[in-house]
Amino acid sequence: MKDYDKTKEQLVYEISKLRNHCASLEIAVRERKQLETEIQDAGSTPRTLSKPCASRWWCWNSDLKILTANQSFYDTFKATPEETIGHFIYDLGNRQWDILSCAYS
Repeated sequence: MKDYDKTKEQLVYEISKLRNHCASLEIAVRERKQLETEIQDAGSTPRTLSKPCASRWWCWNSDLKILTANQSFYDTFKATPEETIGHFIYDLGNRQWDILSCAYS
């Protein structure tokens, strides 16, 4: 149906849907910018678990979500980026890093 064949109500409804979609996109953009800032901050002052050779295995943000990990981490812990990046440290590897639950079990 062409726009000139639509009723005023149909056009108002479509405009409302488009505005809602734009609002969702604006939220996604803000979240992405926040994550990019966190990644940049992590790159400048990373918290890391280091191998003896002092290369970084991973970096995480203040919420303890993994921002980056290197291939040595994936090889050592038999993990993939999909099950690592964006996940909490204590959820990795079948929760093997969750030291609090281990202490109380």
